[in-house]
Amino acid sequence: MPRECPISGSHQKREAGRGGEGRMDFDRPVGFRLEVPCQHAHAFIVKEALQVDKELSPEKVTRDVAVEGNLLVVAYRGVDLRSVRVAVHSTLQVLALALETVAAFADIASVDAESLSS
Repeated sequence: MPRECPISGSHQKREAGRGGEGRMDFDRPVGFRLEVPCQHAHAFIVKEALQVDKELSPEKVTRDVAVEGNLLVVAYRGVDLRSVRVAVHSTLQVLALALETVAAFADIASVDAESLSS
């Protein structure tokens, strides 16, 4: 049975000429940050799975994947909201499969460990 993994996200749209932290990316004014709480080791496995697929439109959207403690963080920058939405949707499909796979193997590993200790 897959484990629940709450996901949170935040949308950012900056006006041209308005500074945030550091320098503004005028070519990609729309941002979205997806945070997925996971066990640290699982977050690295899922990160690797997400990095295999490159963005379909790298000229419109960039995606950075990182692990921050027990959070898998996926940050997007795009030229418009639609491009970012499509990229997030694609990532969520891969993310769901990767999390289910990691959970299944974690369950198998815990059953094997229990049978070895008996």
